[in-house]
Amino acid sequence: MGGDQEELLELLHTPIRPPRAGTPGEGIYLQLWQDYMAADPNRLHSILWSTGSSVGQREASVCASFMSFMGCNCGSGFTHAAEQMLTIGVQSSPSTSAEGRFLMAWALENKRYRGVNGGIRTIEAMLAKSDAFVATSFDRRVDWDAFSDITTTDYDTVECMVAWWACRDATEMRSIAKPMIEAETKRIQSRLFKAKEPSA
Repeated sequence: MGGDQEELLELLHTPIRPPRAGTPGEGIYLQLWQDYMAADPNRLHSILWSTGSSVGQREASVCASFMSFMGCNCGSGFTHAAEQMLTIGVQSSPSTSAEGRFLMAWALENKRYRGVNGGIRTIEAMLAKSDAFVATSFDRRVDWDAFSDITTTDYDTVECMVAWWACRDATEMRSIAKPMIEAETKRIQSRLFKAKEPSA
């Protein structure tokens, strides 16, 4: 077995920040991604080959963070917007392929809007090493230090994941995840599993 193969087997497909317990989609997508990677460790290299960079632990964590993020409301909104772009009339141009449309949707999604979410980009929210906001005496402010580790290689890695998110495997994964997320959300919202509060 070659060194590259051994390195791939040693990667931990864990996000920069763990999925939130109250957002079941984050954990479900992460688990499906980990199972997908475990089935064939060479898949990560295939997804990221266009970056021209080596595939290491940082890249594995960025990819896992992308997958976890796709399970939150923002990730779901991006996916919906990208899928909606597929319904637009297709022309014979590379930019109108499924991959091209997902990448166009990502460019819009990742734009910095000063009046939305404190002006942080989606990739910054996705890859922040800590909570992007800190509380002050009067309100919340953006903690820009939370994004100090984000690199241009991270941007390339996420772009590769966006392209992969348009492919058949990812589409099938979303169809698997959808009923799982709906069931877990329903379970969380149900009173059946809440501890009974003690009587006064």
